[in-house]
Amino acid sequence: MTLRKSILDSLWIAEKDVKGLLQLRVRLFLTVMLPILGMLLFSFRFGGIALSEAPVAVVMDESDRKGLELARMLDETNQIALISTQTSDAAQQLLRDGKVYGAIIIPDGFSSRLAAGLDCEVQLLLDDSNPMLASSISAVVERVVNEFNSKTSPQLVKAKSGFLYGAGLNYVPFLASGLVAMTAMFGAILQALSIVWERSLRTLDMLLVAPVRAASVVMGKVLAGMVAGVAQSIMILVAANVLFAVELTNLPLVVLIVFLSSFTFTGFGVLISCVAKDPKEAAGYNHLLSWPMVFVSGVFFPLEALPRWLQYVSRMFPLVYSVEALRAVMIKGRGFSDVGLDLLVLACFAASSLYLGSRVLVQSETR
Repeated sequence: MTLRKSILDSLWIAEKDVKGLLQLRVRLFLTVMLPILGMLLFSFRFGGIALSEAPVAVVMDESDRKGLELARMLDETNQIALISTQTSDAAQQLLRDGKVYGAIIIPDGFSSRLAAGLDCEVQLLLDDSNPMLASSISAVVERVVNEFNSKTSPQLVKAKSGFLYGAGLNYVPFLASGLVAMTAMFGAILQALSIVWERSLRTLDMLLVAPVRAASVVMGKVLAGMVAGVAQSIMILVAANVLFAVELTNLPLVVLIVFLSSFTFTGFGVLISCVAKDPKEAAGYNHLLSWPMVFVSGVFFPLEALPRWLQYVSRMFPLVYSVEALRAVMIKGRGFSDVGLDLLVLACFAASSLYLGSRVLVQSETR
């Protein structure tokens, strides 16, 4: 009899919990949607980098028959979008400005050297701040050069790769700059979500009825989120420098970008706190917002790996501008004027999210 009662009690408790779970429609929705979003985003990424969306400059003598033949073979792969330029200096400037992702330089006298049986070296200059795209472009060029060589005997053409910013194809600086931005985001949002915990424990009510302005309470949460985001990001920077020798160039500007990013994401945390009823729901909203943002903002993989329409969507997320600014400073050695637009966009996100979040929070807690 005791065993039977224990089993029935267990079934009753299970039934009660299942019914309670079914009532949490938002939580169920988030539980189902997050894996689906993950599958979609990973399928976009691992479907292959769209090199047709990553233009490459080509420099050659347009009267050179063999040079034109090699350029035509490159173009016919439909894997490289070639942009003709007049000089190697012009091609390198396009590469520095981020308008192309590689520069192919076919030397003058290409046909005559081949006719004379002399070796010819095709130079490939790559933007190594984006190592995955650089590696993919290099692979396509080398394959086409091998196909071109197969039509001649002896095989005289070689492709020599050079790199714009460093030793080339190093993924660690690319990843480190993205992780710094991501850490600032998670640190700031999670700290701001403490509002939900305080609401559930009723300590937020006590703060709001105390002789302290509600706006001061919100600003205190914001400052705590900023401190958390900046501190954790600096730890990532130090670890990257110590463990992987990632150079910390223009550190004051890097800290400024992280500081402004943390300000922005704290505002997002406050907004989540306004709509979430309890800590579990807040965690679900946080995952729904944060992880898709990570995968479409270039933290782990370049934006060019995404379909064109999704690249436009990613521009709606502040993390994109944080990552771009950090990569421009940490890898390319750019200055304040080069990342000014990214900082302005982050400031707009910060101001709008904090204004909306603080107003809604104050109104909801003082009704």
